[in-house]
Amino acid sequence: MIQGVNMKLRSIIFSWIAVANLLFGQTTLDWNGVGLQQVQEVEQSVIDIKVHDFYNLRPDVNGDYHVQLSTSNQTLIRLEGTIPSKQGHHRVTWSTDKTYMWSNGMVTDVFKVVNPASYSKEGKVYTMFGPLPEMKGSSVLITATFGSYTDTMIIHLH
Repeated sequence: MIQGVNMKLRSIIFSWIAVANLLFGQTTLDWNGVGLQQVQEVEQSVIDIKVHDFYNLRPDVNGDYHVQLSTSNQTLIRLEGTIPSKQGHHRVTWSTDKTYMWSNGMVTDVFKVVNPASYSKEGKVYTMFGPLPEMKGSSVLITATFGSYTDTMIIHLH
């Protein structure tokens, strides 16, 4: 009997706090089967991506990057992002606005100019961008996605 009353009381308290949470949005509540566990909500903001500082490339007044390509080899550039979740490892997906093709003269295949996924560590995430010399003169729109958040950057290839 007492156990049934405790479960009902827990249910009422959980419902009341859940309603307060919806109204004020300050904490996330988790029912762990034994009682309530209050979890600190992470302050959410958009993902922020850029070219890694090693390359000494800075965005222009429009926020776009300009890269001088190798004339004979693939150019490799490390991209980095910052996400609001500093704890744990979180998947970030990367994509481009166009599909790029590569051919060796016998076989033609889709060429992924940016690695499609990476995982964060302490809020930082990295991927590689590797345009080919044949892409000279084009611009690539890169999108990074973390949950419902996205950020984009444009890299002009010279």
